[in-house]
Amino acid sequence: MRNWILAFVFAAAVLGGAAAIRAADYFVDSQEGNDSSDGQSAESAWQTIAQVNAASFQPGDRILFKRGGLWRENLILQSGDEQRPLLYGAYGEGEKPLLLGSTPLNRESDWVEESDSIWVTRPPMIQTAEADQPMAFLSGGWSLHTENGASVGRRIDGTGTGVRIHLDCHTAGTASNHIQLINGTFPVQRGECYRVRFTGSATKPVEPKILLMRSGPPWTGYGVILGGDAELGPEEKEHTLILKVTKTADDARLTFYFGGLVPEETQIDIGSFSVERLDAIPFINDVGNIILDGNRAGVKKWRREDLKNQDDFWYDIVGDGRLRFYSQANPAKKYRSIEAANREHIIIQFGVHDVIVEDLDLRYGAAHGFGGGGVARMTIRRCDISWIGGGDQNQTGGEGRRVRFGNGIEFWCSAVDCLVEDCRLWEIYDAALSNQGNGTNTQKNITYRNNEIWNSEYSFEYWNRDESSVTENIVFEGNRCYNAGFGWGHSQRPDPNGRHLMFYSNTAKTTGVLIRGNLFCEAIDSLIRLTPTQTNPDWQTTALRFESNRFYNSEKDAAWWLQEKIGADDYSHFLRLLGPENNNTWQKPETIPPVPESAPVR
Repeated sequence: MRNWILAFVFAAAVLGGAAAIRAADYFVDSQEGNDSSDGQSAESAWQTIAQVNAASFQPGDRILFKRGGLWRENLILQSGDEQRPLLYGAYGEGEKPLLLGSTPLNRESDWVEESDSIWVTRPPMIQTAEADQPMAFLSGGWSLHTENGASVGRRIDGTGTGVRIHLDCHTAGTASNHIQLINGTFPVQRGECYRVRFTGSATKPVEPKILLMRSGPPWTGYGVILGGDAELGPEEKEHTLILKVTKTADDARLTFYFGGLVPEETQIDIGSFSVERLDAIPFINDVGNIILDGNRAGVKKWRREDLKNQDDFWYDIVGDGRLRFYSQANPAKKYRSIEAANREHIIIQFGVHDVIVEDLDLRYGAAHGFGGGGVARMTIRRCDISWIGGGDQNQTGGEGRRVRFGNGIEFWCSAVDCLVEDCRLWEIYDAALSNQGNGTNTQKNITYRNNEIWNSEYSFEYWNRDESSVTENIVFEGNRCYNAGFGWGHSQRPDPNGRHLMFYSNTAKTTGVLIRGNLFCEAIDSLIRLTPTQTNPDWQTTALRFESNRFYNSEKDAAWWLQEKIGADDYSHFLRLLGPENNNTWQKPETIPPVPESAPVR
């Protein structure tokens, strides 16, 4: 009897443990799904990525998107564990699930002719009269938070739209969060847009930092400010902010950050608030590219007066947040498909670990296809990534140094035990594949293998800084890389630099960077660029190794190797630099496979 009881207890424990760790599948169908369903079968699939991002998953779960589906949302990855990674993939038959980082502008009604041949996206319209607006947005009352020695006297009179706030800022602290003027808590819905107006003045010029954010830790953002003017000066005037909500939540707050920004002994007065709900505004920050009929790029300009030729466009990031496009006719008459690429990563991977992403198609984003740092044990396989990048990195509208950016897959700063395999990447503004970072970080055990890359400014880019950082065991192997710098962005870049392998200045302690068994064919500038690094001048000889690669460039240079420029006609010298014993060759491939076609999206 005792043995039977023990056997029963053991069996029950095993079954109970299996139930506790059993993974679940979740299905997402952009056409037939419903976010009110449980998502746990194809028949009860969810519809939106917003629902996926809001859900909490367990290690081993699979989140599966229906093939043939299309989503215009950012996917925020979650983590599994070492034994049971979380998987994001596909189900069903047909084309890979399509994740777009763009706003369609295909209707003639999307455009208004502003002047001869310059078309502008429609302004946001007020949905309801101000008197009908739910004032929950500002009804939570205002409070003041100070820390780190900041000293502020305050007087807050009235509530709602009639509030008047007076601040005597004696000392401001050293960081923006040391003085916070806060209104909350109130509910918000993703996609909502508001025009917030208020009057304000300050005895000394000051421009607060304004955020829509969570009311408690972690202090994440719930929205972005689009355009407007919040600079306070001696003369009282009305200020307008356009605010777009990026996440549905019940605990939002509006925060004015003054810490570290206010001169000592400054008096600030703010009041006369009003809030109007607007039609949805299509762009969250910058428009970095416009993709026309799936195979042609617009030409980004930095000022309205530079719009002179067909397909020139300008996004007024510091003004009204509207897009202007030069065209002889309404752009929607000229093109079947117009995709305005937003400056956001399509898949966001900050801080995730033990995750697999496979069989997805990412297009038309103006930041990175995959972007984020602090990742561990991440695999990306069989994904297509195209027409990525071009966003204004500094979001200044080109004032000062003009920098545009956007990589296909980027591991930023710390990244450990990551694999990218069997992916296809084309028409990438910067690097198709990259691990890079600054500050103190570790990049270790990252492998890129068996990928195909076309028409990217760089096929692979690596650098890591500063001297306290560590890079170990980076393998770029079995990849086929064609036509570096032949892509849409090269002629538009402030810094044209078409290379297959771009090794920028690298000061990290670096070992084990292996480039093996790849094909590098044709580059508009050179196949390789290796930048000298004064504080780590020997990393390219102690850490960087080339084995069994095939190179070919018909006209341009073989390499810019430190201070030496090596022409393609001197390829034997180039091969000697790579190591005469390492079996690298100079050989033209018999064929170059065509760039995959991107059908227009409707």
